[in-house]
Amino acid sequence: MKRILFVCMGNICRSPSAEAIFNHLLEKKGLAHKYSCELAGISGYHEGRSADTRMMKHGMRCGYKFDTLSRQVRPEDFETFDYVIAMDESNLIDLKDLGGSGKNASKFYRMVDFCQTQKCREVFDPSPRRRTNLTPRCRTNLTPRRRNSIQT
Repeated sequence: MKRILFVCMGNICRSPSAEAIFNHLLEKKGLAHKYSCELAGISGYHEGRSADTRMMKHGMRCGYKFDTLSRQVRPEDFETFDYVIAMDESNLIDLKDLGGSGKNASKFYRMVDFCQTQKCREVFDPSPRRRTNLTPRCRTNLTPRRRNSIQT
């Protein structure tokens, strides 16, 4: 079983969305038994909280399930997971600074490395301070559709 960790800054918007969308796609394609997905944030500010309610409301209308709580990235994550997927370049840099380099460097990706539907440099951050929710643009950026998307 491949283990995937989705990472954003606060772990209440983008990484919960990525996990929910990815799990939805895995179930739809009958591949859920081949992957285990988790999420974490660079910051521990929202530790123990569920995802942003506005984002969950929009995501649930699309058929996505949200049932995890926020946690901060831990050093052992770099050993435990096969793929560590950052939502933006800043998250990727922070992950590497936290110890995710060296022998684990090949495990790190940006979510947009798997996006072909839009030319984008990062996953749009629908953080609460911006008074938005999981927009179609964000959802599209979080949906892996490229040849080099994670394979079985």
